[in-house]
Amino acid sequence: MKSKQEQTFGAKPNYFYATISVSLILFLIGLFSAALLRGNLWLKQYQENVDIFIEISEGTSQTRVQELTDFLSGSDYVLGGTVRFISKEEGLALLQEDFGEDFTSLEFPNPLFDALSFNLPPTHLNADSLSRIRQELRAMPGVHDLYYQSVLLEQLAKNLVKAKQIILIFSVFLLFLAYHLIHNTFKLALYANRMLIKNMEMVGATWGFISRPFIRKALGYGLLSGFLASGLLVLVWHLLLGIFPEANTENLDIQIYLIAGGLILLGSGTAALSTRIVVRRYLRMRMDDLY
Repeated sequence: MKSKQEQTFGAKPNYFYATISVSLILFLIGLFSAALLRGNLWLKQYQENVDIFIEISEGTSQTRVQELTDFLSGSDYVLGGTVRFISKEEGLALLQEDFGEDFTSLEFPNPLFDALSFNLPPTHLNADSLSRIRQELRAMPGVHDLYYQSVLLEQLAKNLVKAKQIILIFSVFLLFLAYHLIHNTFKLALYANRMLIKNMEMVGATWGFISRPFIRKALGYGLLSGFLASGLLVLVWHLLLGIFPEANTENLDIQIYLIAGGLILLGSGTAALSTRIVVRRYLRMRMDDLY
């Protein structure tokens, strides 16, 4: 048997399905954010592994080579610990390893130079910085030339710009979609109480008085949704780390928990805001329009 209130105003809103729906939406946002962070970290690691080579002029003394090594090690545009001396014999061996051929069998003299290799931070992997670095190093005594994979770096820079644009557009779309899904979820949950909301106004209750209990309830369910989504995200993250332990870093692990906290705030804030908007929408409607 239905209660008198249910017969008058309809069934109670079903917040169970609303909570599950919002939790899944928030989980997807968190999962996408975690994947985005992991992708940025991979990209940064790839950029930091791009080798820059300085060919050392023939006849350069070991003292001068050491001076060049010390200069690079102390430069702000060189990643610490990446400066490495490569003799021309070692360079030839690397070529043989890459191409699978023994060049020494051709009985030609080794055409390579002794070299220093180093890596740059991602902030310096652009055309202007590379041009400035090249001009500075080529002017130094003992430096024959400087080489890097310019085509690869230019393509990497272009792809990076495109990737950031796509990620930005998709992020805005995902947040827009999430808000509307959460808003519509709580709108449906409040539909059963639309008559109650309007009747409370008709007996003299203020809009703030009418809205507060609904907002408090939505805030509670929003918090619950956020905790469920963040808990699921952390669980999935640790399961993935069990399968791919190399994917973890200390900073990324901290960022996952920051995302989880953001999901809680997003869930509770969006639920409360959506409820306030829906309740005031019903209050602005005429009684006839509620049927």
